[in-house]
Amino acid sequence: MKQEILRFENVTCKKDGAVYLDNFSFYMTAGEIVGMLSVNDRGIKELIELTAKNHPIDAGRVYMDGKLVNSYLNQEETSNRIYQIDQKSSLINDLSIADNLFVMRPGFKKQVINELVLREQADRVLKQLSMDLDLNKRVERLTTMERIMVEIAKAYLMGSKLLVVLYPEKLIGQADFPQFHQLLRKMQSMGISTLYFCYHHWIMFKICDKIALFSRGRIKKLFEPEEFREEAIAPYIYYFKENTVFKPKVDQGYMLELKNITDGDIHNLSLGIKPGECITLLDSDDQIIDRLTGILAGKYMDYEGEIFCAHKKMEKKVKSSLDQGMIVLDDNPMQSFLFSEMSYLENLTFLLDRKLKKSILKQSYINSVRNEYYGEAGDVIDTKYIASLSLKEKFGLVYNKISLFHPKILVVKKPFAYGDMHCRTYILKRMQELKAAGVSILLLTGYLTDCVYISDHIGIVKDGSFSVLLEPQEYEITSRLF
Repeated sequence: MKQEILRFENVTCKKDGAVYLDNFSFYMTAGEIVGMLSVNDRGIKELIELTAKNHPIDAGRVYMDGKLVNSYLNQEETSNRIYQIDQKSSLINDLSIADNLFVMRPGFKKQVINELVLREQADRVLKQLSMDLDLNKRVERLTTMERIMVEIAKAYLMGSKLLVVLYPEKLIGQADFPQFHQLLRKMQSMGISTLYFCYHHWIMFKICDKIALFSRGRIKKLFEPEEFREEAIAPYIYYFKENTVFKPKVDQGYMLELKNITDGDIHNLSLGIKPGECITLLDSDDQIIDRLTGILAGKYMDYEGEIFCAHKKMEKKVKSSLDQGMIVLDDNPMQSFLFSEMSYLENLTFLLDRKLKKSILKQSYINSVRNEYYGEAGDVIDTKYIASLSLKEKFGLVYNKISLFHPKILVVKKPFAYGDMHCRTYILKRMQELKAAGVSILLLTGYLTDCVYISDHIGIVKDGSFSVLLEPQEYEITSRLF
């Protein structure tokens, strides 16, 4: 019988009267890789926090490695021996890999450090884990995958029996997942378990031993490997299959056109998008996404090549893409596109005076906007400070603002990096509405995920260069291209 590593037994967790974990029960054993797939994010944050630290709970018990570590009777906030891998690194940037593995490890007590011995020990550990890394390399120079490798090695040295992986699709591109999953399999062979939080079941199908469908503080269903099929999971999630293309009466040509863009890792990138068309650029190595987003946003101007928006050349001196009729969103527009200290309406109408070429917006304009978007937003449109809104409501504000500004072009970096299934479905719906209105959409991503439901074409980028443009009937071959 396999040893139990983690068990939540009828756990209820409340905050300010709201229930986040509702009689939650779940367990996993040594060496298991268990996926946690979120239909609704309510309670996910609390679940992650309770796995790492024994915060007070209102009912139930939590066991780690067969020992009771938390219960409604116990209010001691002790930490559990788990290691969390997410966007925030726990490594020290200006130290070497060897130093991070040993010197910064909790419990390391040596006053005098023998560098040669340290490197020999670190080299021995990396060989045990089948990792090939330059031990003298400083963390600040590591790639994302190398940083993850060091973190996993550190978890092993610390004696952690459980890795908690948080949303790797935010960290790595499609080409890196086979190596990442190989690392998790290596840990599995050594009896180390992984609790794998991910927004996309496609990714989980490739690695998990079972998948828990999480919704509103409970496990709705547990999928076994024989159920890792689209048709098995379809009844529990919403599939967005509607994808129509805006068809103008006359051919208007490309609304957004890139001609031989070269800059850093970008090499002679050319692409054209017509009105009402959505094209996804899949950069599986995650080499060009940040730079290309910055170029289109007007942040970087030292590139070679030409960009045309609505048949007009985009001047490099223009620092705002909005003046070109283009809106560029990064992967977390709630932080970069919205202002938490402003009201919903203030956020919605911000820069509208510039769009309308007015020195000041009359109250009648604001009232008109409120009336127009009340049907979509509901009562939250009168919210004074948007920090209190849910993630879906904030995304609603983002796309209401886009709709209000009537851009010709929308560029979105990693459009589905945030949000549960309901939230992502909502984003797809709003994108479809923009397409139907004739907006040209460019999606930049390192992993396809839900982009297949909205894209008319998928462009594959390899080594910074455009490789091939796929038709919808060819999307299934993408996994064989990497």
